[in-house]
Amino acid sequence: MRSIQDGHVANPVILLQRWIAQERRPRMMVDQSLSIIWANATAKLALEARQCLSYRGGRLSALGSARQQQLESWLATLTVRPSRLFLSIDDESVNHVVMTGQLLAADAGARFFGISFCDTRTKSSLLLDDLDQPFGLTRAEHCILRYLLSGSQVADIADDKGLSPETVRSHVRSIYAKLQVNSRERLFQRLQPYLT
Repeated sequence: MRSIQDGHVANPVILLQRWIAQERRPRMMVDQSLSIIWANATAKLALEARQCLSYRGGRLSALGSARQQQLESWLATLTVRPSRLFLSIDDESVNHVVMTGQLLAADAGARFFGISFCDTRTKSSLLLDDLDQPFGLTRAEHCILRYLLSGSQVADIADDKGLSPETVRSHVRSIYAKLQVNSRERLFQRLQPYLT
């Protein structure tokens, strides 16, 4: 490995910034007042959508006073150990924005935090983009796997995809064989490391 001092390698800080800016998961850095210091493009797009979080006056804010209070209280408790916050998106508390944050630095009274977040309605889609590769899934099996992980039943998948239920079952059997599982519960257990 070349050192930075010999001038042959680009500045690692700049490389890191480029790398994380292209990350598909929304990431940002905020200070203790929730002022956004930096956000990648994915985070900016998510905040513009105003589903649960938004960007107001240069600050990260949660939509609704109860969510805002949750966000502020959580931020005040963050340490260098990552911590999660679940903000409900809807009144039924079925869908959430899952936030992971940690203290990055504390300097002269200022505190800086790294935060990543995802909407539980879209997280699996984001993280499953390349899941066909490690298991050798076909395009059709990969598509069926997405449905299975979203909770869809064989009949619903068949209707939605215009397939016969037996064709869907055949894909499910093939997926189970390739992932070496024999039930949906085992499928979820097998894929859990890939979804975090």
